[in-house]
Amino acid sequence: MKKIQRFLPLFLISSVTVSTLATLPFLENLSSRAEIPAYAKIIQILGPNNMNLRINGRRRKVDVNSRLSPSINHKSNALLMPSNDLTIGTLEFFNKNDESGGLKIQATTRNDLVTMYYFPCTMIVSGNAIIEWANLGRGGGSDCDPGGIRVEQASSSKAELTESDLYASSQGIVFAQAGRGQQGYCSVASDSGKSWYGISTSEDPCQEALQECQKDGGNNCTTLTQDFWRTRKSELTAIVSCKNIPSASRKGSGAEMPDLIRNLWSEVQQQGGQTCVLNVLGNNEAIVLPTPSDQRTIVEVNDLDPCLTFRTRFGTAIVKSTKKQEGVPVKEGDEYKYCAEPEEDPIKSVDPENESIEMQVFLARERGYELCDQMQESGGFEGSEQTIQLTATEGVIKINYEMFEVPDRLIVTHKDKTLYDTKIEKGNENGYVSGRNTVSIPLKENSGQVKVKVIGNPEKETTKWNYVLSCPR
Repeated sequence: MKKIQRFLPLFLISSVTVSTLATLPFLENLSSRAEIPAYAKIIQILGPNNMNLRINGRRRKVDVNSRLSPSINHKSNALLMPSNDLTIGTLEFFNKNDESGGLKIQATTRNDLVTMYYFPCTMIVSGNAIIEWANLGRGGGSDCDPGGIRVEQASSSKAELTESDLYASSQGIVFAQAGRGQQGYCSVASDSGKSWYGISTSEDPCQEALQECQKDGGNNCTTLTQDFWRTRKSELTAIVSCKNIPSASRKGSGAEMPDLIRNLWSEVQQQGGQTCVLNVLGNNEAIVLPTPSDQRTIVEVNDLDPCLTFRTRFGTAIVKSTKKQEGVPVKEGDEYKYCAEPEEDPIKSVDPENESIEMQVFLARERGYELCDQMQESGGFEGSEQTIQLTATEGVIKINYEMFEVPDRLIVTHKDKTLYDTKIEKGNENGYVSGRNTVSIPLKENSGQVKVKVIGNPEKETTKWNYVLSCPR
């Protein structure tokens, strides 16, 4: 199928609705530095590693440092998170110069669906996701900004996201079939503000738009959005947001979208639209992006059937949807619930210090905490005391320790409560033990950190010990 040509004369279709909105404040500071990332890298895996990368329709096992990059066509390279309620994975995004783009995403699956992250800026959430745009001090925007990250509610797409479908074929047959039901799109802008878009079912939708930008003499031709829609969707909304004019939108089916986008794009170009961004949304989807500021922005997204909730921990996030195309600002301490129903969606104040376990995990390193499963401590007579972040507040944690021949003492506490102490376990006078042991500790607490203290044998400077603490299972 050929790409749709752009800038054709505008004509009206009776089934189409058009809306214009106030100029969007988060487009005021658009810069050519605000673009989609070159690749994403897995920087952390907690819990069982059952994740997979889908690259050009084939599944591959992943590990820390595995990369997710653009595919040879637009058929949505993706990270697949299992529905085991135990795994937490974190992605960091980089530009073509291997510099961090200021964007991280942490995903956790908390139900019987699969969470999927489609490269570059799309996520289907079935549980919890945390998105951070860091302040890198470079000016301009961060990765997946200004187009934002499209968040789709997995519980509304269960027929399309069952594990049996996703994992049915190691040869990628299911994925290839899914690709034929998708249409990729892209929007590109130059430093002058002139903008182009591309649509394709079989190739990179950005290729022709970038070529046209370069042919037109554009400087810093930059891809602002690259995404896809499902052609079988009965109701979608195309939204074009420009820097200098009110945004506009049209509604229609997935099959109608190419013509609707062509007409909509032509309309905003005739109005003199500069630096224009194209998004296509369903009713159960939203776009989240940071406000243009020097602030760090961290927003938590939860799939709470039948709604998506957005809670901002730092900064201010903007949530765009088919209901609120101008965007809803969600500042630190606010929680915004977006539901597909036509009723007004509420914003309420929440205590930002009352963090979910996922947010605690996301912020653990900067707070000086170690992480379960990754915590492998060793030492000598000087001993050790570490705060370790867990991935749940309930379950069973295991600690494997070895004290070798010279005895030492090990204590595990939660706040002021002792969960395990070799002195109590062994019943000896000072609690010092030697040898190797594995201990299972039941956990049911109200926060996700424990402290592990090792008291080295003060009488034997040659003493040595080590331990590993597992995440709750």
